[in-house]
Amino acid sequence: MIKYFSVKNFYSFRDEVSFELDINRKAKETNHALILYGSNASGKTNLLKAISFLLFFIRISFQQIEKNSLMPFEAFLQTKDENTTFYVEFLINEKIYIYELELNRKEVIREILKTKRGKVIVHREKLKVIKAIRGERELEKNLRNNISILSLASSYNTQKEINEVFNLFYSSPNLGYKNQFKLSKEELVKNAKDIIELNFKDKVLELLKIADTEIIDFKLIPENEPEEIFFYHKSENGEIKIEADFESDGTIKLFNFSLHLIGLLKYGGILILDEIDSKLHFKIVKYVIDMFKNSEKAQLICSSHNPCIINNFSKETLWFVEKENSVSKLYCANDFEELKKDKSLNLETLYKIGRFGAVPKSFYPNEEN
Repeated sequence: MIKYFSVKNFYSFRDEVSFELDINRKAKETNHALILYGSNASGKTNLLKAISFLLFFIRISFQQIEKNSLMPFEAFLQTKDENTTFYVEFLINEKIYIYELELNRKEVIREILKTKRGKVIVHREKLKVIKAIRGERELEKNLRNNISILSLASSYNTQKEINEVFNLFYSSPNLGYKNQFKLSKEELVKNAKDIIELNFKDKVLELLKIADTEIIDFKLIPENEPEEIFFYHKSENGEIKIEADFESDGTIKLFNFSLHLIGLLKYGGILILDEIDSKLHFKIVKYVIDMFKNSEKAQLICSSHNPCIINNFSKETLWFVEKENSVSKLYCANDFEELKKDKSLNLETLYKIGRFGAVPKSFYPNEEN
């Protein structure tokens, strides 16, 4: 699980910003859900893109970024000639690791993975492999300037610690480099097949019934090509078969990411959701949040505009993004002194009255953090 994350010079974040998912950085535990609030165009999505990019880069840049291609991100416009930096601390089997990355769109300058105690797993400076526990020559021979050395190592290296990092950094975003939750009809059918093959159908139906209590099943018809997915609803006269095109947007949204949601909760990883409340009732959103808060392996990092779900988060996992003079900044509810003194204060009420900021300035022109 991610414990601490920082980024500098990425889209609207000119200066270094950071968040942590627990108060005690030394503790061998971490929170499983974090949420971002802010007005439109404040930079919430850009921060989620930063996390999404880093996980994409670590896991599959070797497979996805072609030789001599630019890397898929942008630096802050006025400092676009400067390097972008990432720093992340994460927890695997009660051991804390550190990953550092410095790069621009053309090349990686520095990349290092090490334990909190200082044991270096892999270290590269540009195309030079400084240290790797295994396969230094092979890594350097195949290394490119626009990929992660961890992504390269994963393609043939069976080193236990490398594999553990990849299991942790499995992620499913609904933004950025591949939106996994906006599916074509063909992709929707494939999603349904995967759900059935992985024996997730009962859990998916349980999730769908929260959104629409009349859904009792879904099936692929016909069994041969071309297939379509139909949802079955209970009625006074038995079952009603409904095409996916006629289902509500909320039902389809839940179905589209249910495969990733259930897989992450079972096997571990990170779900990154921009506007988690979009097209979903706040009660459903609360249910999904609670699934992660009660999980052992999965983590949720999301954004929202809906104050009704704020109280599902602690003040340590409630973060805000504001933009001033085109520069986004990040801060935490836990930074506010009155919350430290009075634990009975209601987070939702404070946000609604503008106490935390991170709201459209035209509605709260005199509020300051």
